[in-house]
Amino acid sequence: MKEELKQFVLHHYQTGKLDTRQALRNVKARVGLKNDRPTHGGLSVRFYRWMAAAAMLAFICGATYLYITRENAEVKLTADDAVKTITLPDSTHVTLAPHATLAYNPQEPRSVRLTGDAYFNVTHSEATPFTVVNSIAQVTVLGTQFQIDEEAGQTTIYVAQGRVRFGNIGLTQAIVLGAGEKALVGKRQQPEHAPSGSPNQTAWATGQMHFEDTPLTDVLADLGFYYHANLRCNHPERRLTADFHVAKDSLEEIIALIEQTLDVSINIEETEEQ
Repeated sequence: MKEELKQFVLHHYQTGKLDTRQALRNVKARVGLKNDRPTHGGLSVRFYRWMAAAAMLAFICGATYLYITRENAEVKLTADDAVKTITLPDSTHVTLAPHATLAYNPQEPRSVRLTGDAYFNVTHSEATPFTVVNSIAQVTVLGTQFQIDEEAGQTTIYVAQGRVRFGNIGLTQAIVLGAGEKALVGKRQQPEHAPSGSPNQTAWATGQMHFEDTPLTDVLADLGFYYHANLRCNHPERRLTADFHVAKDSLEEIIALIEQTLDVSINIEETEEQ
């Protein structure tokens, strides 16, 4: 079999027909390469230089893309089943209610997106206002303390300190709120003022309650809301001035202190947590 193959090749062989060097010269002529160029492994030095340059360009482009992507990657912070306090790059403190989410671009840390409820203690900056947006509203401040409550189709803001500008994210009209004021806005609606309610409505975030000559009925209402309890008293008309660290003190300790201070009797009925 091998002898027959050999005879076949010798019979049909013609000079130049199976010359690989001649074939390579023909290919070079077609693509415009000169035959006197030095080669390396059958490929021109020019080709290797071109490949090296292309590889370097690809590396630079890839590194630049990764750097830009990393620098602009959105930071997303979420509270699980408990209240979570975070500190932003500008030293602003944000307390997220359970399951709330805050997101921002590291290049613009004073412009944040919020889902859910949160309390803000914003670091003052005249040059760079602090902006919070959610699906409905937009809040702009220089430095203040406020909380945002988000419900289905409505956003409510309460200002504890300072002043804020509050409006619908899709409309131009906005209102300015000062300390102790509250407002709300719905989808495709203009913002409007609302009853301010108790100044202790931010206790879930601050852990503090302050009462200044406050009727005992209001004191018990605030404590009951925070501790999820119904509180009844035999002298609700009496008034109280006090500060409580509700994040550390138990309801029983606070009630005992009130009873001794005002000489009253208070009954506690626990309720289911909302």
